[in-house]
Amino acid sequence: MTVKLSATARTLLAGAVCLSILSGVLVVHAWPLWTGQSVLLPVTPVDPRDLFRGEYVRLGTPATRVAVRPGVPAQSGVLIVDTADSWWDDLIARTVPMAGRTIYVQLETRGESGESQPVSISGTPLSGRMNLRGRIANYQANTSSLTIDYGLDSYFMQEGSARRVEDAMRERKRVQMEVAVSAAGQARIRRLLIDGRPVDR
Repeated sequence: MTVKLSATARTLLAGAVCLSILSGVLVVHAWPLWTGQSVLLPVTPVDPRDLFRGEYVRLGTPATRVAVRPGVPAQSGVLIVDTADSWWDDLIARTVPMAGRTIYVQLETRGESGESQPVSISGTPLSGRMNLRGRIANYQANTSSLTIDYGLDSYFMQEGSARRVEDAMRERKRVQMEVAVSAAGQARIRRLLIDGRPVDR
């Protein structure tokens, strides 16, 4: 037997479905912030202002550009990392396109600053390690270097706050991002810090 819904019931049902989808999107976005482990990454702003989207800072971090395997000639600003499994050699042997591929970068905390740095990459998360999930944006075969997108390239701030970050970088102060990394490797920025002190959003 077919049940016919009134116009009001159909409207309410459609609204409930839309609300459920929106709620799901919000939960997926916020989940790393709720459950993730915090790490500190050094920051290099790229472009502190966008007039069309409000004030925010565009961010870079040394983890964005890495060269695979020790011994590979490194370019300026490119960290050297090792491979944690055989996936890289398999990809190279098959000349598989790199762009768009999901990878996991293992982080380790080093130095007195408490900052984490990439030490290796893998095709799947490694048990017992801090895995930062990213997507390959660019690959340079001659240097085996990768540009990786983690979704950490921008952070919206209150009016005037972005300028503080820009000024801090110009004055060579230490700027860091506190990042929440979920067990699945998804990352979200919790806050920015200048010389260890949080920057008001």
